[in-house]
Amino acid sequence: MVIHAGPDTASFRHALRTLDEALSKGDTVYLYLLDEGVSGLHDVELTRLIAQGARVSACAYAMEARGMDCPEAVTAAGLTMMSDILLYSDHTLVFN
Repeated sequence: MVIHAGPDTASFRHALRTLDEALSKGDTVYLYLLDEGVSGLHDVELTRLIAQGARVSACAYAMEARGMDCPEAVTAAGLTMMSDILLYSDHTLVFN
């Protein structure tokens, strides 16, 4: 999954619900937060989903541009990692 939308949008919330459903089914889910999506790194619901097994990466450039530190449970990564996630995924969902 890729979330481009900020945490104050319906799209971000929809993405987290979709992520929760996938984890509930036992799916392995990789999430990449891009651009405005990194603003949701400290979202309570996202933190819960990380604890449940979501594998989360966030755009290092977007975090740096916003003066944000990367939470310990999240991997700071570039677009190459996002590209790899997309390439090796069975299904890809993008939330703008």
